[in-house]
Amino acid sequence: MPPTLTEEVPAKAWIIHEHENPEIAHELAASLGIDQALALLLQRRGIQTFDQSKAFFRPDWEDLHDPFRMKGMQEAVELVQDCMDRGHKILLYGDYDVDGTTSVALCYRVMRRYCEGLGYYIPDRQREGYGLSSQGIDWAVEQDYRCIITLDCGTTAVEEVAYANAQGLRVLVTDHHQASATIPAAHAVLNPLQPACPYPFKDLSGCGVAFKFLSALCSHLDWPQSELLDHLELVAISIAADMVSLSGENRVLTHYGLQKLNQRPIPGITAMLQHYQARKPRLEINDVIFGISPRINAAGRMGDARLAVRLLVEDDVRECATWAMEIENSNLLRRDTDSEITTAAIEQATLQHQMKPQCTTVVCGRDWHKGVIGIAASRLVDRFYKPTVVFCEEDGKMTGSARSVQGFDLYHALSQCLETIEQFGGHKYAAGLTLLPQNYPAFVNKFEEAVARTIEPWQLRPSLDIDLELNLNQITPKFFRILLQFAPFGTGNKPPLFCARNVFASPGSSRIVGQNHLSLQIQQEGSPRIQAIAFGQGSMLPLLAKGLPLDIAFHLEENFHRGIATMQARIVDLRMAP
Repeated sequence: MPPTLTEEVPAKAWIIHEHENPEIAHELAASLGIDQALALLLQRRGIQTFDQSKAFFRPDWEDLHDPFRMKGMQEAVELVQDCMDRGHKILLYGDYDVDGTTSVALCYRVMRRYCEGLGYYIPDRQREGYGLSSQGIDWAVEQDYRCIITLDCGTTAVEEVAYANAQGLRVLVTDHHQASATIPAAHAVLNPLQPACPYPFKDLSGCGVAFKFLSALCSHLDWPQSELLDHLELVAISIAADMVSLSGENRVLTHYGLQKLNQRPIPGITAMLQHYQARKPRLEINDVIFGISPRINAAGRMGDARLAVRLLVEDDVRECATWAMEIENSNLLRRDTDSEITTAAIEQATLQHQMKPQCTTVVCGRDWHKGVIGIAASRLVDRFYKPTVVFCEEDGKMTGSARSVQGFDLYHALSQCLETIEQFGGHKYAAGLTLLPQNYPAFVNKFEEAVARTIEPWQLRPSLDIDLELNLNQITPKFFRILLQFAPFGTGNKPPLFCARNVFASPGSSRIVGQNHLSLQIQQEGSPRIQAIAFGQGSMLPLLAKGLPLDIAFHLEENFHRGIATMQARIVDLRMAP
């Protein structure tokens, strides 16, 4: 029987990767002059040759694919050229999240110099919901736009595109979400996931698809590519925020996007960063995920996502400072609202599952803010580790945000509940949906049945996917220096997770810091001491004081203090050694 919410979520399972063909890693280590352990990490990431290693450690523009390999690209650039030749106004229509707003900002900043009357539209999260809407189409017609380019949306908007066509609009869909068998009858559709698309890399973000479109447009119309490359930080932000795979083209785009972010970001990002105290000399993926993305998202979650686009397309420093302050205020409100809703959702879920154990968590609040239910769903997964949907009810309609657990296809489970759903879309691990209030009980039952029928017991137990068991003596300055070059880290290239056995806390080194965090030094017999931190593990201090051996799972990372970087082990799990 899988665990239920009335039980404690079980301790994390340690799954230590078994490395096949270690002789390949041995040859790779010899050719690169690196430790065998590092070669095993490369092999785990699908890297087996010197040339593949070079591409991994030194991302190059030459590794990007020709954008015209994407289905519909030629028709897309010819549509824009025709609109320009005829003087037809083009409307950029983006989603309200980070991926959508950065897509709109990227296209607007590159195209505004050449496309007279270029405009943008972000649907209202509360009134219109996700994607292309009839309200947005009507607004485009009223404003005399003749072409709509959707960004980070549109793949499932079959009826909406048909409506736009009937209004005399030409539509170009650019998107990266899962495509169904029926594709909208748009003038062109750019989506590497659509049927029969030969584009080799399938994991682009919405802004990544926009980047490929603009790259093709610059080539077709002889616009300087430098105008596109000057905005790469927007692409990197979208990749980090949307949690697409940091492999292939995304690794190249993120590598150069982070360089741009650290060297000379656009004025709107610079203004936003004034409210984020990184306290280190360079920004990394985590700074985007926890510092930049929540602020951009806050505009759409708590008010008007156009505010985020306004900030990202503005070049006047004073105007940017004003917009950035408004966004910061929205972010502070988002934090408070998120905390209140999450607390209520946890209480509701606990009560429900005490009455009836289930494999899913589905909760609803009539007065919950639509803008933060996705955050609440993620926190419920962290707390209870089950496929989760959080709904809010407003104006006779229920809007839900769904999140999954590792390895379980949420999108497929929701597709088994179509008779209870008005609309849904998303990915394997995250989705959005709407339904009528009278269908809510039926949905709860259908969703539970669909998940219970297909989920495996191991998928309901949190696990740690450990790359390698290390002896602390292996962690040399050279080892750590090369390990840092595995960055940027994220989905598809997670920070390497190690484990070590029979580790001791150095006598007198353990103490509580901050809010229940454990600071200590770790060592094995005969090894040097390594500074370590275990967030939220302050309750383990009495155990460490006994001096008993521990098994630990940990990452190695840089810790910055007063501008100086040192190596630190970040412990994610520790237990008594057997």
